Amino acid sequence: MKENDIAGILTSTRTIALVGASDKPDRPSYRVMKYLLDQGY
Repeated sequence: MKENDIAGILTSTRTIALVGASDKPDRPSYRVMKYLLDQGY
């Protein structure tokens, strides 16, 4: 899959599931979830 294909999917999708999200700020999944929420997902 090309980068522009991925960008197209992400711009047209408004719901993303993050399995294993953590509420602990020291975990990588916390930062991923925070980023997604900050971007409006």
